[in-house]
Amino acid sequence: MSSLAALREGYERFDPRAYLENNYLPPRADFSSEEFVVPWKLRCLAETFASGEGGGGEDPSSPCRGLGKLRHGVGEHPGSHPARSPPWLDLGVHLPSPQPRVGPPPRAGPPQVVLVPPAAPNWVWDPHPPCPSHPPGEIRGRTLIDVGSGPTIYQLLSACDHFEEIVATDYLAVNREELGRWVRGDPSAFDWSPFIQHVCRIEGRGEPWQEKQRRLRGRLRRIVPIDVHRPEPLGAPLHPPADALLSAFCLEAVSPDGAAFTRALRHVGSLLRPGGHVVLLGALGETFYLAGAARLPVVPLAEADVRAALAAAGFALRDFRSYAMPPALRTGVDDVDGVFFVHAQKPEA
Repeated sequence: MSSLAALREGYERFDPRAYLENNYLPPRADFSSEEFVVPWKLRCLAETFASGEGGGGEDPSSPCRGLGKLRHGVGEHPGSHPARSPPWLDLGVHLPSPQPRVGPPPRAGPPQVVLVPPAAPNWVWDPHPPCPSHPPGEIRGRTLIDVGSGPTIYQLLSACDHFEEIVATDYLAVNREELGRWVRGDPSAFDWSPFIQHVCRIEGRGEPWQEKQRRLRGRLRRIVPIDVHRPEPLGAPLHPPADALLSAFCLEAVSPDGAAFTRALRHVGSLLRPGGHVVLLGALGETFYLAGAARLPVVPLAEADVRAALAAAGFALRDFRSYAMPPALRTGVDDVDGVFFVHAQKPEA
């Protein structure tokens, strides 16, 4: 059984591009049928974030149709093109505004990570404001934290319509740098356009995929380090806490055993407000996966283990789905048996 130190040492050899090629190109990323694992994951996410929308499309008779509003963000009017990338993306770590800062501490208590509102020069035009006649889904709010984003953005495509800002996190600098390349439109970044096009099709709103891409890039405002094995994964308590958490194939892949998986789930839960939602994707029955030269151990979870960990971490289960990996998708890059999808909720205080 691996220790945390051994896991960290193994991840020093993690190759983001090899991981992406192993998991996010055909045959696993075949969009011809939802019998393939990637379309199944995208469908689960789209349905969950759309829950409670009451019709799912923009009402042509709505007084809000076609209206935009000013919001905080990075970017420009959709009709223009930025002349240069925001400086935070050069290292794939932080946006300058808003950004987490520590302190000053309250008179009695530890320092907190404070979400600092952006300055006025960063106002940009948002053509998709919340509209009373097109109510958002149940999982919505100001801030979504993606825990252990890795080098991927597909998990955020449906979520980005329901939050003002998205914070991506990862332990590895190489993953944060890969995310930064995609956000600034670097031609060397992985091509997520087939994923975005597929999500637009299944959401059924007739939205051009380029518009969803633009919106996610504008709302993905920070890419920051995280360590899920610390009681304060971001280094200090988050203030205000997030409205929702999302995590895909992270916690089981960075935990040496089931107990560590449960503790990590409890740690990241501390970032979430009471009543907030958590959406998880993860591997079932997996013991290893490959990412270039790295062969990385995974806690082999059963469905019962996931349910027990959620309960122990204090979450109320709302939805649980599972997918059995067919023989044609068992390509040797891992030994995964299946995938779980969870929607859970933190109880109200």
